[in-house]
Parts: sequence; structure tokens; C-alpha cells
Amino acid sequence: MVDGIEAQRPGREVGAAEFAHICHRYWVAGRISEGRRTVELACGPGLGTAHLGRVAALYVAGDLSAEHLAQARRARPGTLLLRMRAERLPIASERCEVILALEVAQYLEVAAFLGEVRRVLAPDGVLFLTLPNSRRDAFVPSMLAREYLDGAAWRERCEAVGLHAHILGAFREPGWLKRTRRAVGIVALRAAAHTLNLLDPSHRFSALRRGARRAVGYKPLQLPNVLSQADLSRVSAEPLELLQGARRRSSGHTFLYILAARDAAVADGLCDRLVGGRP
Repeated sequence: MVDGIEAQRPGREVGAAEFAHICHRYWVAGRISEGRRTVELACGPGLGTAHLGRVAALYVAGDLSAEHLAQARRARPGTLLLRMRAERLPIASERCEVILALEVAQYLEVAAFLGEVRRVLAPDGVLFLTLPNSRRDAFVPSMLAREYLDGAAWRERCEAVGLHAHILGAFREPGWLKRTRRAVGIVALRAAAHTLNLLDPSHRFSALRRGARRAVGYKPLQLPNVLSQADLSRVSAEPLELLQGARRRSSGHTFLYILAARDAAVADGLCDRLVGGRP
């Protein structure tokens, strides 16, 4: 497993599913940020800077790593970048309309982070965070993570600081038959790679290797410096599902998306927009 923001390093080879996951969270973040003052925490090397900078009324990207900020600056010159810690934001109270925390919440001290979010959010402001669903089958935790919370725990933590939260599920987990086919495909891919390494140690027959990958359904892609509109448009039809009751604790989705706001009506309205009407 690739830890933290390293997963977004430009040039890293990823499968089509992982690329779709990355694009989708930025596509949803763009919908939330449109026309609003937005701060993205842990922006990493800046994959989403072009899109978010285009749609937000004001976009500020922050990260704790100076190296990541330098990469983000090269990815999209002109982006307002700040070195910041999510648990101690250098932002005046009630100034942010949107705070984005994409695939970083599991590395934070949650109580301090949410307390800061509550402080800097405007009365009609929104927090949008995404994280892997630790309750799903075959979940592999990062060794660098502080803790993984399920949807029910996130709702409780948000309520504790005065934020009204909705928990959404993204990318429904496939059924057992599809999972079995995928597992067989991975085993076949590894066996083919091992065989090719023995027969072709100098990697001269790259076309044969690409063919073997396609045969088992693996379509490698390279992460760009910034995501394009075309990248994001491919995932715009991926549905989100509102999780209620016991399903907040354990759902059949790969990722959890959390929407939280100081005003319950703001959280409700945004949830309606994203899931097409709540029950």
C-alpha cells in the first residue's frame, strides 16, 4: 500500500480503478467548492489545483511538506500555497466557506482537527473529507495512520464539536464473483510477470508485457501533474449513497465521504445535491 500523499505522486503508475477513485473525490470537491472560498488541506503535489482553482471563488492549498508545496507550485503556477498543519490552521475564525481534507483524515489528531474546522468555518461553511472504509473486506491499513474511524464514529466526533454531518458511501464493493475474478486476475498477472522476468530480464519485449496486463484486465495509467477536465468528466456519473443507521458503521463501499456543516440546513441541502435526494 502507498502511504499518504505519496499515492498522488505525479508519474506513479496506478490501475484504472485507483485513478477513478482519485478523480472522483476531486470531481465531488469541485462541485462543493464552486463559487466559494475554499481551502484544501494536505494538497500534496497539487493534483487537484487546476480544477479547484478554476471553480472556486478563492482557492488556497496547504500542506505540511515543503517538498509537496514546491511540486504543487510547479504543477500550477500562481496557486496560493501555504505551509500549514491541519490541527492548527493559520486562518481567521469564520472565514472559510469550504474546507477539503481528501484522504488525509486518518493521519490527523481528529479532535484537534475538527475543533479547528469548527472555528474557521463560516456560518454557512462546509467540511468535505474522504477516507478509505476500514470496515470493508480486504482493507489494508497504513502503518502511518493514527486511527481509522467508521462513519458512525465520524458523525459522533463531528457532533461533539457542533458540526452536523452526513456520511456517504462511494464506489460500492463488488460481489463475491467479481472479487473472485479480480483475485484470479491478480494472481495470473503476478505469475505472468514472474515468468516474463525470467524469460526477458532486460525488459526488451515491453509489448508482450503490456499484452499480458491487458489480458487480465489491468490497465496501468500514469498520474499527471494535474488532473484535466477530461479526467474528471469520466467519473461524473459515479453515484454516492447516503448511509444511515447501522450502515454508517459498516457499509459495502470502498470509500466514505463525510459532509459536515455548522448549519444543519446547509449540510442537508448539499447532501441532496450530491446524492439526488435523500430518503
